[in-house]
Amino acid sequence: MSQRVAGTVVNGATAEIDVKRFYLPGTTVSATCWQCGKQVVHDFSNDYLSYPTANAPQTLGLYCRACEAEMEVQIVLKVSIEVVP
Repeated sequence: MSQRVAGTVVNGATAEIDVKRFYLPGTTVSATCWQCGKQVVHDFSNDYLSYPTANAPQTLGLYCRACEAEMEVQIVLKVSIEVVP
């Protein structure tokens, strides 16, 4: 029989997530188009990250359908583990 004990976790290292299509339902990234000023939304319920790296900055490309401008934003996919008491 195992015994439950208190523990600690150290977070922060980068790690590749070996998944070709990584969806995050309910998560969006939005930005204002630099050309026309409209709101551009990237919905991770439909659009995915391809082979993301956790805890490291990565570039996400956005496309404005209103004026066909392309832009980039920097994102960080944070992954953490918590010890539950």
